[in-house]
Amino acid sequence: MSLRVDCWLDGWAASALKRGDKLSEENKDPLNGKPWTISRKCRTYEEAFTEVQLIMNSGQKCQTKIRRRADNTFVVKTRSLEVPASKDEKRKRKSK
Repeated sequence: MSLRVDCWLDGWAASALKRGDKLSEENKDPLNGKPWTISRKCRTYEEAFTEVQLIMNSGQKCQTKIRRRADNTFVVKTRSLEVPASKDEKRKRKSK
């Protein structure tokens, strides 16, 4: 019994298969999957935006985003742009 694969694929996935791309290919972005930390909780969007401006002007190397919660408060989230060395690079350094 064969199952038709194209019946459940959306347009992007179907075009990726036509191009020969793998659906389970790993993302090359080193920040993908890094956790976001809550920097501050604010009552208004303007307060949250001001907090983002302060973080950006302080010179910290980080990404910021503002998220609205169900109770109509806003949260400023940040994550560092510094990427730790991968395990493969550490192994190569030790072996030299």
